[in-house]
Amino acid sequence: MTRRKRPTAFITGTIFVLMELRKLQALSGILAPVFFFAAVVYMSLSRPGYSHVYNVISELGETGSPTASAASVTFIVTGLMIILFGLGLHSELSRGSRRVWTGAAVALYGLLDFVGSGVFPCDPGGASITLIGAVHANLTVLGELAALAAPFLFLWDTEGREE
Repeated sequence: MTRRKRPTAFITGTIFVLMELRKLQALSGILAPVFFFAAVVYMSLSRPGYSHVYNVISELGETGSPTASAASVTFIVTGLMIILFGLGLHSELSRGSRRVWTGAAVALYGLLDFVGSGVFPCDPGGASITLIGAVHANLTVLGELAALAAPFLFLWDTEGREE
């Protein structure tokens, strides 16, 4: 029985796709904060009475807000970009059998804090009155904890590397 060889075009195409995916992952990490900042500034200017000093960003997407739909889309798109970046970070830091956690923490931050805020809006005034408002508050806290852990995990994941 003869062994079939994979065509080199297939292998070359696969390598190209993987290289492009890596670029997309890195680019999403760069563009996520820029996109989010621009969207928040735009939405805050579109909402009368909103103040960055007195209101939290989640209030742009609160139930009944004129910017609720835009905020939901902004949170979800930003979260997906952060998740994509976290997956790329995970694959770049992974070497051999050693487990790495930085990418998982970044992806959890995107999922819990941003996608969670887009799917579960806060209650008016940022309060946690309803179940959805409580879910929003708890997911945000968990997402922020993942974000706080990421730099420490990065130090641990890159300890002893000679690259």
